Amino acid sequence: MNTLELLHPELMLLNLEAEDSDQLLDTMASHLLAQGIVKDTFAEAIKTREREFATGLPGANMGVALPHADAQHVNRSAIAVATLKHPVTFRMMGLHEEPIQAEIVFMLALAEGHLHMELLSNLMGILQNEDALTRIKQAETPQKLVSILSELL
Repeated sequence: MNTLELLHPELMLLNLEAEDSDQLLDTMASHLLAQGIVKDTFAEAIKTREREFATGLPGANMGVALPHADAQHVNRSAIAVATLKHPVTFRMMGLHEEPIQAEIVFMLALAEGHLHMELLSNLMGILQNEDALTRIKQAETPQKLVSILSELL
């Protein structure tokens, strides 16, 4: 599967508001569930995994989070993306005590394990690109965000 096939306008959530990372993860997971992409176990699985393996990362000019859960909780592969109205605190990958103020969240719902490494590699390139992150954050419509991500991935 091509990574571009994972992008759908209905999974792009712009200017989302959340009190904390748990609420944000619930909102995004519920959206994926409503689209039939994940199983009803996905939300709890993604929050459990986040507690054990933090997914916040410092981007070139803003914090980003890459939450995901095991393939057994996924019906079909997709990526949900949220740009946040106000940053939400995640813990840094590898340094669990270090907070990251995430402004963009890429929620990975991957049914095929081989996609994981390819997609993470592509996303790491985006995280290091200040212009790319700014364009993602400023996307005005879900369709525009898909278009931007299609160029970048």
